[in-house]
Amino acid sequence: MAFDSVFNGDPTASNVNASGSATFGIDISTGKLYFRDLTSGGWLSCGGGAPGGASGAIQFNNGGNFAGSAAKVNPAGTITIPDGQQIVDTEGSSIQFATSTAGSGGIAFVDVAGDSIVLDGGNVSVTNAAGDGVDVNAGSITVSTSGGGPALRLLGGLFTEITDPSAVIIVIGGTAIYQITAGSFASPVPISAGPYTVATLPVGAEGQMAYATDGRKVGEGVGAGTGVPVYFSNTHWRVFSTDAQVQA
Repeated sequence: MAFDSVFNGDPTASNVNASGSATFGIDISTGKLYFRDLTSGGWLSCGGGAPGGASGAIQFNNGGNFAGSAAKVNPAGTITIPDGQQIVDTEGSSIQFATSTAGSGGIAFVDVAGDSIVLDGGNVSVTNAAGDGVDVNAGSITVSTSGGGPALRLLGGLFTEITDPSAVIIVIGGTAIYQITAGSFASPVPISAGPYTVATLPVGAEGQMAYATDGRKVGEGVGAGTGVPVYFSNTHWRVFSTDAQVQA
């Protein structure tokens, strides 16, 4: 490529080696390219210069000069982003890497309202700006409220802790089935005990209850039982009416 002008330093009147009509030039001291603004007659830089930052650093314009970010493009085509750095959109939402929000080695997705999804070394948390959230960690699920403390904790698929100070209502098919408050358990609908024949009643634990479908009520004959509720105590399933072992 041929240049109209060659400079040794900034293209001032003293070192421009061309007529006023020159349109392209090069500064041989820096390698920068220049072009002449036909309106003002002045020379404008086309950029150039040494890249900024460490090897692989992503380049950006820093006041007209090259600069390198902490993020790097690796030869394998991956992008490395150091701990503590963020990707932020124009609305303020961000992806955060190993920050105080994400934790050590973690990543957090945070929207402009402060709601977040955090992945951190086997722990997954979904939290809104008010502090309500769901946390999954080491096989347990904890549902927390902004009032403080877990409202519900599940472990291995079982309810193991309910700490809502008001009440927990379990609704199935639009109907409230159970209501749990501090020190009490209530159901607005009938509760059915597990049905078994006397022969199939399982090995029980003290205090368990069931329903023996062919258990005998007082006055019913052998083999003519129409069913009785039973409870387990002292190694046997017993009827409530006499505390005797249930018979078919």
